[in-house]
This record gives sequence, structure tokens and C-alpha cells, in this order.
Amino acid sequence: MMKEVGLTFSVEGNFDRSKTGQAALVGVYQTCGGEKGSFLLVIDAGTRKVRFVDTTPGETQFAVLALDKTDIVVMYCMECDVGATLRWNARKRAFGWVRTRGGD
Repeated sequence: MMKEVGLTFSVEGNFDRSKTGQAALVGVYQTCGGEKGSFLLVIDAGTRKVRFVDTTPGETQFAVLALDKTDIVVMYCMECDVGATLRWNARKRAFGWVRTRGGD
């Protein structure tokens, strides 16, 4: 079902518009203290250089990715429209959230 609608757990692209590509991936975590949630990690492709990392604590540990042109779209629910869009900000030379979806 995910493939049919263009969702995945990892994507690759030139999200910062540089010659070096990036890989973005989502997953779930549980801390030693029992806190659970999901995370988004963006690294330079072929390296271990972390470009962006963000965690979202929550009772439901789920996240998937979709591409929206050169942005990274994170969805936290398969049956609703709760998510966020991550975009490269050339002026700040950093990734940042530009909008959230649903759940307001």
C-alpha cells in the first residue's frame, strides 16, 4: 500500500541543492527511560555526516516519507494528514521545518 501512494521509510536526493546527495530516513526509538517516539535523520549520502536530526515523542511510533519536489515530507499517520515538511534554507545554510499538516 505504501509503494502505491509514494510513501517509504527512506529517500535520497539533493535536498540542499549541492553536488553531494543526501539520504533521509525515519524510524522509531525507545529511550532507556521508556520514552517512545519517531525520528527523522538526514545524512550526506555515502558518509556518516549528520545534516539534520529530529525526534517526535509520542504514543504512536510511526513515520513515513514522501518527496514533494525537493522537500522531504514526513507523515506520522497512514490514515490521516498529520505530518510536516522539511526544506533546505539556503540563506541559513540549514534544514528547517516549513509547515505542518493536520493535527492542529
